[in-house]
Amino acid sequence: MIALFRIGIILSAYISGVYLQNLCSSYFTFSHWPQKQSLKDTIKTAEFTSATLIACALRCNTRSHCDKATFDRDTKRCSLYQNKGKDSTDIHASDVDPKLRIVTLRKVPILPVSEDLEGSCPYGIDNNDDNRGSVSSTIKDDQTTMRASAFFKIQILHQSSSPSGFYNITTGGDTWKTYCSMGRIPGCGEGGWTLVMRINGLKKTFAYDSPQWATRSPYQTVDKLVEAKLPGYWLSSFSRICVTMKFSSQDKKVSLLLNHTDSSLHAALNGGTTKNWRGELSNMTQPPWISPSINTSCLEQGFNLSSQLPLTKVKTQVGIQTQTQICSFPYLVRGFGFGYQHPNPINSEISCGDIISPPPTLQTYAAFCRIYVQ
Repeated sequence: MIALFRIGIILSAYISGVYLQNLCSSYFTFSHWPQKQSLKDTIKTAEFTSATLIACALRCNTRSHCDKATFDRDTKRCSLYQNKGKDSTDIHASDVDPKLRIVTLRKVPILPVSEDLEGSCPYGIDNNDDNRGSVSSTIKDDQTTMRASAFFKIQILHQSSSPSGFYNITTGGDTWKTYCSMGRIPGCGEGGWTLVMRINGLKKTFAYDSPQWATRSPYQTVDKLVEAKLPGYWLSSFSRICVTMKFSSQDKKVSLLLNHTDSSLHAALNGGTTKNWRGELSNMTQPPWISPSINTSCLEQGFNLSSQLPLTKVKTQVGIQTQTQICSFPYLVRGFGFGYQHPNPINSEISCGDIISPPPTLQTYAAFCRIYVQ
């Protein structure tokens, strides 16, 4: 018989709320087992692809009806379950998975405690973005260590109405701080989303030919609302990319979702080839400069794109654009990492946002962009 052993990964999420008119917090513990738990007393409520174990756990944490979750390391499938009645915690030898292929997470409520914890929840400039809330946590995701007898913990401090925040991730020997959006991002879908970059479209830090795209070194940090390239740019695998754009001129926001699987954003952008597929505009309300006459049936999106506009040739690291060879005016290019082969001296160059080409002009709309992966 394969000996039973327990490897604990405890994720304690402190969800603040009002209890008997006093602000307090409750704990939720996720116990990680090297074997599958019995799920006979549960009902599956959702199943989807999740890039990482922690993303699967965070999805369960944000849903009140989720009591257990399973994550398949091979297929990246995350399944959420709700208890029918009494929680079953029996572990059977027949369920042992020595390769840790199937991971079972069980959410257990613990008694509330007062909210006297390390960390803070500062008021942010934009309460819908990654400068909201504060999270203190630690994650280690090292399978070699996990097969031994390691003990890992993540602690997330957040308000019940805004369960997103900052936390530290340790991958191998690298520890980095990022922002996790555990809620739904309009136009992209449910969390958790991991922030890997911020780009100020008025600056050229992340222009198309910037050396930042090729390096595996961070640029600034996540703590301040400034441009940043975080270690997740080259460390985080993903199956979806979400780009949120806030346009300074009109105070408008849009999102761009790309479904693509890769080992990292660095790997996706530095392969030396163009990767493109049919694209569609976000379902969110478009800024007023987006003409309703733009032909959305011939858009393409992807990596390392090139668009021959009337006044300049635009290259884009990641984005969506009109296929100018088969579409009529007006043209649209939306994304980040712009480069210009023949710069138009009339208009300002931007590195992230929208470029519109209704002849005979070229209009640019800079945005402050956040790049998340999942």
